[in-house]
Amino acid sequence: MGREVTDRADGPRAPAIAAALFRVLLPPDRRDDVLGDLLEEFAARQRAGRPAGARRWFRSQVARSASALALQRLHASPVLETLVAVLAGFGAILLWVVAVNRPPVLGALSRLDGGAFALAAALLELSSFVVGGLVAGRLAVARPALAALATTIVALATPVAVATFAGAAAVPVPSPWWIVLALAGVGLGARIGRPRASIPGAGSRTGARPL
Repeated sequence: MGREVTDRADGPRAPAIAAALFRVLLPPDRRDDVLGDLLEEFAARQRAGRPAGARRWFRSQVARSASALALQRLHASPVLETLVAVLAGFGAILLWVVAVNRPPVLGALSRLDGGAFALAAALLELSSFVVGGLVAGRLAVARPALAALATTIVALATPVAVATFAGAAAVPVPSPWWIVLALAGVGLGARIGRPRASIPGAGSRTGARPL
């Protein structure tokens, strides 16, 4: 019945971009059924005299389902899943480092002395690795340990690679305690971020519940 809604020249037309995105994200074996149900409900809302509301409803359904469907497609390929998890984890570390290296935080650190400064700095460094591990662990369902280890390696190797290629006089080689801190932080974050349940699949009636 979904095909009748889309094939009829005089029938209501769903938002093109949202419909195309939904079609790409849906699994091929369920694409026609799920999209057909969504378009059927869209047509009913159009016939009820609420065309603008029907379009808003259609876009909201696609938006609510897009992230879960994208993750389903990602998890279908363990290699791609691990790669994306590592890149996302490393990106989270970089963003966290930028966030904590702002004047208010640096100003608060500068007022500390001795052991308090060293402890606060170590906790901030640890927190960046925990955040990276949390993101990597959340995405890497098939190989969370591998993703966590690769995220740690990338995070530790990047400053060395950048300094080397830039011809810096001093290359920041990670110290043993830094490596241990990174492994502990990323491992802890990955354990916290690992999903506890599988991603929900698409329902038979998209209008009844989110995919």
